Amino acid sequence: MKTAKAFAAVFSALILVALLGGCGFRMQSFDSLIRPPKLSGKYQDLQDDFERTVDGNFDLLSPENGDYRSAFITFDYDSDSNEEALVFYRMSEHAVNDDENTVKLSFFNYTDNEWKQVSKFDGLGNSVDCVIFRDLNNDDKDEIIIGWKLFGSKSAMTFSVYYFGEKNVASSETFPYSSLNVFDVNGDGIDDIFTMTLDSSQPANPAAYARVYSYSRDSGDIILLGEARADGNISAYASVTPEKTDEANLIFVEAYKGEQQMITELYYWDDNERTLMAPLFDINSQSTKVSLRSNRAVSFDIDDDKRLEIPTSVEMRGASVKLTSQTAAGSAVTGDTSSLSMYYTKWVKFEGGQLKAVQYSIVNDRLGYILKIKSSWVGRLTVRGTDGIWSYYRWNDSTMQAGELLFTLASYKKGDSDSSQKYKDYETLTTSGETVFSGNITQAGRDFGVSEKLLTESLIITDFGGKNE
Repeated sequence: MKTAKAFAAVFSALILVALLGGCGFRMQSFDSLIRPPKLSGKYQDLQDDFERTVDGNFDLLSPENGDYRSAFITFDYDSDSNEEALVFYRMSEHAVNDDENTVKLSFFNYTDNEWKQVSKFDGLGNSVDCVIFRDLNNDDKDEIIIGWKLFGSKSAMTFSVYYFGEKNVASSETFPYSSLNVFDVNGDGIDDIFTMTLDSSQPANPAAYARVYSYSRDSGDIILLGEARADGNISAYASVTPEKTDEANLIFVEAYKGEQQMITELYYWDDNERTLMAPLFDINSQSTKVSLRSNRAVSFDIDDDKRLEIPTSVEMRGASVKLTSQTAAGSAVTGDTSSLSMYYTKWVKFEGGQLKAVQYSIVNDRLGYILKIKSSWVGRLTVRGTDGIWSYYRWNDSTMQAGELLFTLASYKKGDSDSSQKYKDYETLTTSGETVFSGNITQAGRDFGVSEKLLTESLIITDFGGKNE
């Protein structure tokens, strides 16, 4: 991708959320209208020239997500050392929520030591979701993908692609999306646009689609290359991760189902069918129930083989973890809202067209750890405790009763004298930042095969991607 710059220093006080690689409704973001201080050097000339082109009072508007969070963005789409620029704004005479108050977009070219406006467009919403620069047609020149947020909608957005020519800028038709990322989907070495799109036209039967858009040399524009169904009963998308394998280019889509559950959608491009395939989507239930889980673990390489594994749920009998606080809303809560729904997590790899188990674990997304366990422990281990401390017991499936206490895991802040005293008989297993993770193993636990070394090697510390907002 060619170099693009945003005047981040001018607006850094407003950028309070983490940058995202793609676009879409994943977190809360600001709705700030800003008039920045004057820029300097040739960029002051850009601002001056822009202001002369606007007929009336205006407010500058910054993209809310993505890598570029400035109303002024400069770039060199063709690497000719002459910069181009785009500016987002809207007219001040309209109210912020006025349906007529669409975002305006101006393009400038820097030639002969001055900025000249080459094109101007009405945007497709009342705010900008994101801006992405990427070469979509393999001509060594970046196209500009702009996501527009529609009036009053959190999840319904549209994108269009802009082509910067010698004398003007052309735009593609528009396409809907709820989440947008750019990478090579079909393996031809050229980036495509991958979207997840919720269809809320029928609230009683929500649907969603994964779609691939690509540049067509025949039409000279972006076209829909292929699509597949997706679980429509989700509340937000957490992340989209592509993975190249010897068999296929896989796409992992993590999605929230309310505050309590998550799923992973899986897609790959089929050259024979010339479309996306969704091997985990169940056509009968219209859902992706195989990857449904009651924690916030997302796909990652749990066995260090450089491949992503998907977390799935396996029943854990006899578990009882009582809540003492309402933190970590991502955890699943039973009907009385006083205890967690507990499961083993089975990590599976998509290989040879099938899901293959590679690792089992117990996920504690309240304290922020994953405990890898032996497959032989599944059905023989259960959890009791609170959201602050978990104790692991032997479970007897034939009598349906918990047996001896095997070990207990706890965490506390460094320097917390009360906790240090409370857990003085615990062994420190690992630390992460200011948090200490410690454990206490009983003799029954040692007879079961548990050791401090095993627990330390089996603990994965993670923040589970943050909170679903």
